[in-house]
Amino acid sequence: MVSQYVLLTTAGGVIAAPFILLRVFSHPKFPNEKVKTFLQRTHNGVCPIAHRGGKPENTLGAFRRSKEEGACAVEMDLKFTRDGHPVLLHDPTVDRTSNGRGAVSELTLEEVRKLDFGIKQGAEFAGERIPTLREAVDLCEELDLLMFLDIKGDSQKSLRELKRLYGERPRLHDRVAVVCFWPWLLYKVYRHSQ
Repeated sequence: MVSQYVLLTTAGGVIAAPFILLRVFSHPKFPNEKVKTFLQRTHNGVCPIAHRGGKPENTLGAFRRSKEEGACAVEMDLKFTRDGHPVLLHDPTVDRTSNGRGAVSELTLEEVRKLDFGIKQGAEFAGERIPTLREAVDLCEELDLLMFLDIKGDSQKSLRELKRLYGERPRLHDRVAVVCFWPWLLYKVYRHSQ
């Protein structure tokens, strides 16, 4: 009897799982007019996107060089410092991209600002500092670059920061596309943008 119950439960779970997943991940469609508005800013429908902003990754210098080379958008990664500042960084640590060591979440903004995020890419990139999200957004607006913001870190902090940023700058709704692995976060950003 127990084995039959387990079999039925397992079979029911297998049958129900796709329906549960569809329900959990079925959010309203993103309105076509938002996509069209975003794409109208491209060059004849083609938009070269600088992955991680270019070289050295996630730096303001990379954004400037990417714009000069014809990019109309940059993809950037968001993490948070120990003292809660949103900064651009792909990895959980600063080890690969800077002359420092340690998890960005264990470093303060002041500590991270002392690191060189260009030197490992070559002497011509020496002196690049990690930008805050606001600095990156300011420069992207100045350079007329679209932004793909990849949420890598704390999802709740990211949501609060995005809401604050969108609240202060409503025009960003047509300039920033949020990318992440959490459908619920994308949904909440979308809901906030309506």
